[in-house]
Amino acid sequence: MIMQPQPAAAVVLAVSGGLDSTVLLDIAVRRQRYCQRAGQAAPRLVVAHVNHGIRPGSHHDALFVRRLAQRYGLSYREATLRLGPLASEAQAREGRYQFLRQIAAEYDGRIATAHHRDDVVETMLINLRRGTGWRGLAPMLPEAADTHSYTNTSGELCLPEGGWPVALTAVWRPLLQVSRREITQYAARHQLVYREDETNASDEYLRNRIRHTLAVMPPEDRQNITQQLWQLWQRQCRLRRAFDDEVARLLRLPQLAGPQIDRYILLLAPEEVGSELLRELLLRQGERVTIPQAQRALIAVKTLGTGKRYIVSPQCQIVLGKEWLRIERADASRAGK
Repeated sequence: MIMQPQPAAAVVLAVSGGLDSTVLLDIAVRRQRYCQRAGQAAPRLVVAHVNHGIRPGSHHDALFVRRLAQRYGLSYREATLRLGPLASEAQAREGRYQFLRQIAAEYDGRIATAHHRDDVVETMLINLRRGTGWRGLAPMLPEAADTHSYTNTSGELCLPEGGWPVALTAVWRPLLQVSRREITQYAARHQLVYREDETNASDEYLRNRIRHTLAVMPPEDRQNITQQLWQLWQRQCRLRRAFDDEVARLLRLPQLAGPQIDRYILLLAPEEVGSELLRELLLRQGERVTIPQAQRALIAVKTLGTGKRYIVSPQCQIVLGKEWLRIERADASRAGK
């Protein structure tokens, strides 16, 4: 018997009050109400808002989203981070997702964000600007089954039948196939009220500078660039999924399952595969490292002699034998002394 994936019990909608998330909220509510009328199962919807405490007027956004949730009759959760005006985008993102993961766990649900097609293109350009590796060309990896377009026969944005997310841990991005233009058209058609973030007009952030650069391009050039990047993203996502599947297959080998790991598998594997394998093996022991850190560790595994140790971090080290290696946590190694 083939087990069908279970739908999420709840969907935690990350709503900032801006155009994109307000449209996502309206689409989700419309779909939920349709399911209720048709006697179909639908997850509980929870509106979650994070006041990062970066802008002076951010409390007005929180009040707007709270009233929006009340108007739709949905549960509302809010967090205030007070990061201050000097906080980076990375700090804001980490704080935001920490709160969203907490709420999703509380409701046994999935996080849903309003990322769309233009966000993908902008993120790829940001990553290219920063000198990304191949993974940076496949950001916001969609679920394998999530390949359909979220529009009906009339061209209206919607969640299709069976379009609710299943009970997995990854972030659900139902608007990923949709352009900003389509989202704007939906908001105008349904007369949705939303708040404009004044920082979107500032060139202080790299994303805004890239967005403004694209906006002033001749329409034909902008369309060609975005279309080529979108096609590249689709190819890279397929490659990334195939690569991840292969790494997962190798990690199931008995030679990589025990406390002593077969060193030759890492020695003979291609560099990209070997570094990903080592990264996952370290993660099994609770040590989260970046790809560059995993690459440096792999070089040590390939070059250091028997009996040597490679210090990954103050909490973790790799002990090397002739044909094996062992990953040790600092607390475990101290306990053995």
